[in-house]
Amino acid sequence: MRAFGAQFVVHSTNPWHAADFAAAIRHEDPIVITTLGITGELTDAIHAYGGLVFHDATPMKHAKKALDANADGIIAVCAGAVGHAGTYNPFAFITELRQIAGDKTIILAGGCQQRSVRCQRHRGRRRSRLDGHPLHFNEGKHGAARAKDHDLRV
Repeated sequence: MRAFGAQFVVHSTNPWHAADFAAAIRHEDPIVITTLGITGELTDAIHAYGGLVFHDATPMKHAKKALDANADGIIAVCAGAVGHAGTYNPFAFITELRQIAGDKTIILAGGCQQRSVRCQRHRGRRRSRLDGHPLHFNEGKHGAARAKDHDLRV
């Protein structure tokens, strides 16, 4: 079975980086997400077979480095991204990125603070827009992590 995409840490402390990178190229993963580093060599190799490279960026300097390495897009990791160190306000980060990203894709990660997402079981019923209720986690701080796609209201 071919992977749809792969995410891996591009950092000197990751002993599996070379093997992960080689596997992504060998299997021609259509989407590769990098975090904690990116190089032009990596993006060139992924682009050589038609793949796309997106980079997790928490500060602007990492986003600029990824754009300089010819990433296809930036995943703007903002405040509220569970498990990440993003500290930027999503509105400010997106505004700054738009000024330098040109026609590159920008994906927002985070922006979900404790009171901005409501995770609730709906017995299989999907909700795709805000319904006017006060928004909050009803399952504690890990509610979003345990939620299924049909549980999350956004």
